[in-house]
Amino acid sequence: MNGLNALDAAASGMSANRTWLDIIAANMANAQTSVDPGEDGYRAVRPIFQAMIDEEMQVRGVTIDRFEDSQEECRQEYLPGHRQADENDMVTFSNVNVMHEMADMLVAQRAFEANATVFESAKEGAMRLVQLLQA
Repeated sequence: MNGLNALDAAASGMSANRTWLDIIAANMANAQTSVDPGEDGYRAVRPIFQAMIDEEMQVRGVTIDRFEDSQEECRQEYLPGHRQADENDMVTFSNVNVMHEMADMLVAQRAFEANATVFESAKEGAMRLVQLLQA
């Protein structure tokens, strides 16, 4: 992988991780969202990553292929008198697990930082090469 390919791969990784962090933020913002009786609660969204492969079967970066809703059950809580309680005084909340989201946030943040480090290293290498060619 040459320097420019490394820049592209790192940039695609940073972009994918930024999107992942945005999704985590949306999930956490909806962690306490409740719904009216009979409605399905907010479901945590998960990105599905895919390697970008060129015609030589070399990995050139990463992209988000699609987004999937978590299949875990939404949380039910007994809250008599709540305006969204059903006939059994149960309220449906999202299925977002805040601890899971926090763990994902740390992974996404570390991955972003790793890609940023690769990007900076590749950029410095390319700049040194340009300086050598100009000399």
